[in-house]
Amino acid sequence: MFCRASPDGNLANQGIGTAGFVRVALLGKYIDEMATAKKVIAGFVPGRARLSFVSDASRVKDLPGWVKTAAAVADGRLLNVAEAHGARLATMDEGIPGALVI
Repeated sequence: MFCRASPDGNLANQGIGTAGFVRVALLGKYIDEMATAKKVIAGFVPGRARLSFVSDASRVKDLPGWVKTAAAVADGRLLNVAEAHGARLATMDEGIPGALVI
């Protein structure tokens, strides 16, 4: 999962985001194997945008109200991180309220 920063259009990532992208891509059968996932991550950004890593000062007490299960904790955290940096969470997961589905 990546955060698309505005207004410059650059991409920002938080460490757990890359792992989440790979997990969802493999589980959702968007990518067939780990080796392919690693190639996609390595080639995702060069030539298109700058990628920066952002800090995460989010707290569990600040998770969105829709976070009710263990499976939703990371999603809620990533959404909070994106919003804290003035960005929008971009994901392939259609179940994250407020995120941009790519």
